[in-house]
Amino acid sequence: MRPVLMAYALILSIVTCFGCSKEPVSTGEMQVRITVSDTIGVEHGDSNYVFGAIVDASFFPDGRIAVLDVLKNRISLFDRSGEFIGSFGRAGNGPGEFAEPASFALSANSGYAVADNMHGTILFYDSTFSFTRELRGFSNSPYSIRNGSGNSIVGMQFDYKMEGTCLYLGTRIGAWTDGTEPETVINSEYVIHDDNREGFLPTFSFDTSLNGDIVSALHSETVFQAVAQTCNGDTLFVINEPWNKRLKTGEELASEHMCYRFDTPGFSEADRRAVTDAWEPKIFSNAISGVRIDSNDRVWLKTNIPDNPSPVFRIYDMTGHFVGEAVTDLGAAANNWTFVFHDSLALAFDSNTDEYPVLYLLDVSFQ
Repeated sequence: MRPVLMAYALILSIVTCFGCSKEPVSTGEMQVRITVSDTIGVEHGDSNYVFGAIVDASFFPDGRIAVLDVLKNRISLFDRSGEFIGSFGRAGNGPGEFAEPASFALSANSGYAVADNMHGTILFYDSTFSFTRELRGFSNSPYSIRNGSGNSIVGMQFDYKMEGTCLYLGTRIGAWTDGTEPETVINSEYVIHDDNREGFLPTFSFDTSLNGDIVSALHSETVFQAVAQTCNGDTLFVINEPWNKRLKTGEELASEHMCYRFDTPGFSEADRRAVTDAWEPKIFSNAISGVRIDSNDRVWLKTNIPDNPSPVFRIYDMTGHFVGEAVTDLGAAANNWTFVFHDSLALAFDSNTDEYPVLYLLDVSFQ
């Protein structure tokens, strides 16, 4: 038996309801059942299954799984049942080596791209894991990347700009191919620098489809909006829904405070610890806190509803048409999880867990 720990027997039933409440009416009903079939990750034992800190995960088109571990400086590969296949990557300052890998993307040619925040680079590898090239010289490299169209990479990075004597800080989503400046800025948001709001920056959730189209959503307490665009920045559709500000429950606030760690590159360990200790979560939840596009071009927007501290997913097709709502019963801690969807499979992980890291393997059945 492979060394995979079943952390607990968790069965999540999700009912996708069409035509409910004020939402668009569909032609029928479909039930979606999601079951945690296994977990990958052990506290002690086979090192292939011991993670340091999971910061990103993704599916290959055939269902194989790739997991990025920032502390071990490697990407581990597993089959769709969770069996270890192999790994690549190593710490160092040489060509193709990592210092602080933050995110990765599977490119259209079956290769990889890895964003390394410490080195200020995006590294590219072919399908055999051989290093091929890099984009070097970012003053602030993208900390989250996804595949773009052709040879491009779509990423999100912190940014600043001056307008007169005013300093603006913010976040932008762009597409890169050959240089450290994005060929296209797809979405961005800035605020005037304020010493009294030192820890606040506008941020997004985003994902890309297999052909490189982007869906992004600004983290907002007041507006439920997601925008779909091409890599050239052309708008495909916009999702807008009514939203009333929602206070987080005490359970949610406690869970966020317990799990939060300030890990932004460029700060000393002492500074990171000080910011972590002083941090307090926002009392209102974001209207949209996550965006995922599955292998069937369904868009999953992670949100919440009153009296339910566990995540809810609003589901749309790639024309922006609403197709259902998935309500979970995982508890407040699941709001800190990152979810990845692929056909009848899904993954979930907590990148800031206080426990030893595990990757949840989920079965998704549409009926």
